Amino acid sequence: MFSHRRLRGVAHLAAAATLAVGVAAGAATAAEADPLPTEPTLIATSWADSTVATMGLDGSGAATLDATGLDGPQDVAVIGDTAYVASFLNGNVVAVPLDGSPAHVVISGLGGPEGIASAGGRLYVADTASGTIFSSLPDGTGRETIATGGVVYTGITVHDGRLYVAASNDGDIISMTTTGADVTTIASGLDHPRDIAFAGGRLFVTEYTAGVTSMNPDGSDQQTIATGIDHATGIVADGDTLYVTADDADQILTMGLDGSDSRVISTAVEHPVGIAVYTPDNPACTGSLASLCTMFGSLGSVG
Repeated sequence: MFSHRRLRGVAHLAAAATLAVGVAAGAATAAEADPLPTEPTLIATSWADSTVATMGLDGSGAATLDATGLDGPQDVAVIGDTAYVASFLNGNVVAVPLDGSPAHVVISGLGGPEGIASAGGRLYVADTASGTIFSSLPDGTGRETIATGGVVYTGITVHDGRLYVAASNDGDIISMTTTGADVTTIASGLDHPRDIAFAGGRLFVTEYTAGVTSMNPDGSDQQTIATGIDHATGIVADGDTLYVTADDADQILTMGLDGSDSRVISTAVEHPVGIAVYTPDNPACTGSLASLCTMFGSLGSVG
């Protein structure tokens, strides 16, 4: 005869089995409803095709996203689960959801934007053709002009409350606050600088026909870390790794912050220009594992 304790044990096992089935079903539903990347992902724009591609950090698994509203895409920035692309030929900034939802225009009527960056929940856009820099909220509202004056601004990055902008035609790197104050030329004489990234306490600049140069944030200690790149254009840093687009070679390269271990990881994007990295908030708790993380997080908070 079963004891009450054994009956309770059977009941607990049955409940656990039911819970497991429910969790598995919930996980399957979450996987179907949430196709966001679950691992850090590269996002690259194609000038030739006016498309946006995603791929692993090793260049594998290249796929394209909806690119409605793009014509001549340049740089790309990420806020949340959305990529924001500067579309040069039609003067748009386009929001491209990383879950495969339709892209949509959030800013229009620009002269021809090339550079775009994000910080503090805002977009920072270099409208190259009009020589202006402005910031806005991700939906295009709350627009604030930062700089004017007809300079051909291209790449842009934000670090520690300051903008660093490439002035391609002048060969300069210009620094200013995010409100446009304290404008300082920190480097000059570069060969058509196109884009800028920040990592390891240094700036990294692509020079269109020269390669990649690193420098301190004040422009000192300039070092050439990579040459021989066929029209280096976009650049982004992820930890101690750089990713660079070689426009004319249809290549995406990776290298260390000192230029070491440089290698091509992808030739899947035709004339790649802009590049960014999407990192899930918690890679262990996305996709099919989302329901499990939610359940155990709730259980952990009880008591």
